[in-house]
Amino acid sequence: MEYTKATAKEWAKGVFHGVCNVIIPSYTADLKRLNEKAIRHDVRRNIELGFWGALLVSEAGTTMAEMKQFMEIAVDEARGRHRFLLHGTFDTADDIVQISRKAAGILIGQGSEMLKYHMEIRGLGIIDVRSIFGIRATRPQKRIEVEIHLEEWDNTEDYERIGVDENYTKILEVEIPFVKLPIFPGKNITVIAEVVAMSQLLKVAGVNMARDFDERLRRKIQAGADDHFDMERYLERDFE
Repeated sequence: MEYTKATAKEWAKGVFHGVCNVIIPSYTADLKRLNEKAIRHDVRRNIELGFWGALLVSEAGTTMAEMKQFMEIAVDEARGRHRFLLHGTFDTADDIVQISRKAAGILIGQGSEMLKYHMEIRGLGIIDVRSIFGIRATRPQKRIEVEIHLEEWDNTEDYERIGVDENYTKILEVEIPFVKLPIFPGKNITVIAEVVAMSQLLKVAGVNMARDFDERLRRKIQAGADDHFDMERYLERDFE
C-alpha cells in the first residue's frame, strides 16, 4: 500500500484518540518460550482499563518467529476489541543490522557497537566470532548488494527455477536484487547463501549464468537438435 507522509498524518489524527499502553512479551520461568497465558492476561487487562490500544514491544530479546507468535496471541485474545501498534525494530543479536545509505546509492551494513563481532545461536547463546575464528573471519562493515529472503518451503508456491527473471527490492530508496529462498531441514543455508552472493558478483562482472544457459538452450532448439527437450516440462517433474 502506497501513501504519502501527509496522508498518514491525516489518517492518524482521525483514528488515534485516547491513551495507548505498552505490552511486553512475557516468557516462561525458564525463559525458553513465550508465556501465552500471561500475554492473554495482559491483553484482557488492557481492555478492562479502557486503553485505546497497546504497543506490542519487540525490544525484549524476541526473535522474528516469537514476535509473530506474540502478535497472533494478542490479536486472537482481543477479538477486535482492541487496537495494536507494532515496533519496527528488533534488537536481538541475530536480527539487528544497521544500514546506511552512502553516495551513489551504496548501502552499507554493520552491527551495533555493543554486538560487534558477536552472533546469537539459539540453544547455544552468544558467541564471539573474532575470538573463535580470528580477525580474518570478521568485517567491521560490508556493502549490501543482494537481499535473501528465507521462508519455509511451500508446495503451493511458484518458486523461480531457472533464474532468468530477476526480482528487486528497495532499501532506503536504493534498488537491489531480491532472492526468495525456500528452506527445509537438510538444506545447507550457509553454502546456498554464498552461492547467491557469488552469482551476484558474476552478474556485476557481466556474467549471467541463467541467461547464458537459456540462450544456449534456445539456440539448440532453433537448430532442431535431436536431443532437444522441454525445459519447463522437465522442471515441473523435478520435485527435489
